[in-house]
Amino acid sequence: MRDWATCHWVSLCAVASAFAVAFVIGNSSNGAAENLPNSAVPTECDRLAADPQDPDLPKGFPSVRKPKDINADAALPACRRALEEAPGDRRVRFQLGRALESAKEFEEAEIEYERAASAGDVSAMANLGDLYVDGVAVRKNYGQVRAWLQNAAEQGSAWGQDGLGLFYANGWGVEQDYDQARAWLEKAANQGLAEGQFNLGVLYLQGAGVAQDYARAQALFQTAADQGHVEALVNLAAIYVNGWGVAKDYVRVRALYQQAADQGDPIAESSLGQLYAEGLGGPQDYAEARAWYLKGAEQGDAPGQFNLALLYEHGQGGPQDYTEARAWYQRAADRGIAEAQYTLGVLYEIGQGGPQDYAQARAWEQRAADQGDAKAQYNLGVLYEIGQGGPQDYARARAWYEKAADQGDADAIAKLLLAAGQSR
Repeated sequence: MRDWATCHWVSLCAVASAFAVAFVIGNSSNGAAENLPNSAVPTECDRLAADPQDPDLPKGFPSVRKPKDINADAALPACRRALEEAPGDRRVRFQLGRALESAKEFEEAEIEYERAASAGDVSAMANLGDLYVDGVAVRKNYGQVRAWLQNAAEQGSAWGQDGLGLFYANGWGVEQDYDQARAWLEKAANQGLAEGQFNLGVLYLQGAGVAQDYARAQALFQTAADQGHVEALVNLAAIYVNGWGVAKDYVRVRALYQQAADQGDPIAESSLGQLYAEGLGGPQDYAEARAWYLKGAEQGDAPGQFNLALLYEHGQGGPQDYTEARAWYQRAADRGIAEAQYTLGVLYEIGQGGPQDYAQARAWEQRAADQGDAKAQYNLGVLYEIGQGGPQDYARARAWYEKAADQGDADAIAKLLLAAGQSR
């Protein structure tokens, strides 16, 4: 079964966070918005795409917290209409950028963010980083991104402060500096930004540039979770499952993972599956475990893929199905899970769930063995010894047996002892 783990920096968890694209400082060749007064009357674009943290947004206006929560099909035409009526309104242009980001129209989103940022919109300055951090920016230049974030952060943008804190925490285009990271993340957190609270919590959880403080981390994660921050729920669950500064509490863990899983978080879905499989925090239920593993696995969670394969292989929570088991082991193996690579090698070796293929067996056992899996090291030794899937090589066989034996593998130890006895 999978190990329990936390989700760390927002950027490393693939979560939409403070920003949204790379850019060019100053007026774009596509034209910049004039810095005209923003509309004081709510529009449909505000309702569908405004950011509640945007200082340009008048108090009481409707808004949507994250670009990923925007209904792009409705927001795009509404924001295009609003911009036609007020082409110099930088707030509307920024909101159009958010709608475009939600629609994955990243190049056009970048252009609109640039125009709004060039007109002085600090939220657009902050958002000009996110798509870059997520690896979908068109023009990639850490220095330019940091300059926009610095500008936004110094003007009081919580998103900009959070983004700048992440740049310092990760050493993106600057020397890694946890003091600067903490300072900027604290500013964002103190403004009530859930992402800032979450990322500051990670600093305290890891003891990165600060004294490790589980209680402080827990409080920050809880504050972010109260705002619906799903990764904060995942980290809170990890605190309780590992007993970091608190008593282990699987009932609470199950409730926290359930909240996060209900929001579609793949880590939480797979972790909830594990709780059901092991009967932690509630009754054991393999059918529920299989259902939750499937949800996480389909979203690409590698441990969920591996654990789902286990249930198919052993017929737990549903019918035994070696074909499905091999398919899910394959996905987990492709994602680097060593035990999945080992098991996939075994299935190829014995021809279960698909054709027998010793060359594939050797290849997958090699990948798992290279990661230190003792069972794979032993099996790879056997394949070399008998010449299956490739040339016979006694020296390599012995070398892999020795690696497995060093980890206490009983079969490998027996092999080496037998060989030593025969050589006398």
